[in-house]
Amino acid sequence: MRSIGERLEEHGGVGPGFDAVRIGLAFLILYIHCALLDPDPAREALPLFPYAPIARWALDFAVLPLFFALSGFLVAGSVERLPLNQFLTNRALRIFPALGVEIALSALILGPLLTSFALGAYFSDPAFLKYFLNILGLIHYQLPGVFLSNPQAGIVNGALWTVPHELTCYALLTALVLCGVYRRRWLLLAATVALFAVSIAVYLAPHLGLRLPGQDALTYLFVTRGAARLVPLFLVGLLIYRFRARSRARARSRRLRRSPMWRCRSSARPNGSPIRCSPPRPRRCSATSWSISACRGGSSSGSLRAATTPTGSISTATRCSRR
Repeated sequence: MRSIGERLEEHGGVGPGFDAVRIGLAFLILYIHCALLDPDPAREALPLFPYAPIARWALDFAVLPLFFALSGFLVAGSVERLPLNQFLTNRALRIFPALGVEIALSALILGPLLTSFALGAYFSDPAFLKYFLNILGLIHYQLPGVFLSNPQAGIVNGALWTVPHELTCYALLTALVLCGVYRRRWLLLAATVALFAVSIAVYLAPHLGLRLPGQDALTYLFVTRGAARLVPLFLVGLLIYRFRARSRARARSRRLRRSPMWRCRSSARPNGSPIRCSPPRPRRCSATSWSISACRGGSSSGSLRAATTPTGSISTATRCSRR
C-alpha cells in the first residue's frame, strides 16, 4: 500500500479527495447549525442508518475537530514550500478580505433590512460599530435589533466563534517554526501531547476539586471557548504531514526486505570466504552454484548467478533486463 507521501508526490503535493472531504464536512456543519434555528428534540438524531441514528451533538464534537485536523495537514505543506513571511501573507489574504466582506454585508445590508430598530437608532447603536471588530478576530455576535425573536436571540452569524481559534492555530504554527520545533518531528509530537495534557487537566481540575494557576482564564479558553477540541487537532494534522516521509521510507524499506536481493546477498572476497545470506537468518550457502531472481520491480526482471571457481573464490554474474 502506498504511503501518504507517495500519494502526495503523485498529485503534485495536492492530496486527492480533499475537496470531497471538505464538502462533506461543510454539509455536516450546516446540519449541526440547523439546531440553532430548529431546536426540536425530535430532530436531534441524523438517520444515516435506520437502526443507528447519529446524535447531532456527536457530530458537533467530531466534525469541527476534523476540519481543524484537515486544515493542519494542508497548511503544513504550504509552510514547508514557502518562506514564512510569504506563508503568513497568503494566510492573511485568504482570511481577512473574505471575512471583511462578510462582516460588511451583514452590518450594512442584512442588518438595515432586518432590524426592528429605526435606521437612525440602528447605525448609532454601539453594537453596530463593535460588530466590525469581528474582522480582527474579536468576536461580537449582536447587531442592533436583528434576530431578536430567534431561538438563539440576537445572534448574527454564530459560526464566527471559530475565527479566533483559526488565528490561534496560525500564530502557534508560526511560533513552532521560529523556535525550530516544527522541523523536529519528535519535538512537535511532544508539544502536541503536552497541549492535549493541558486541555484535559483544565477540564478535569474543577471536577477533582483542584484549582490550577489561572484556572478561570484557562477554563474560558479551553472549555467555554472550545479551544481544547480544536487547536490540538490542528497540531495532529501537522504531525500527520510531518511523518508522511517516515511512512514513505518505511514502506520502501518493507518492499526492499521482501526482495530476494535483501534475503540473500553475496560477498566475494579474495580469500574465498563463503556467501553470506542475511535477514531473515544468517546461514552458509555451500552449493557450488546457485541462482536467484532479482530486480523484480514491476518494470524489470533478471537473475543473479554465482559459482565457485577452481581456486575457491566467488564469481558472480548479474543480468537485468527491462520489460
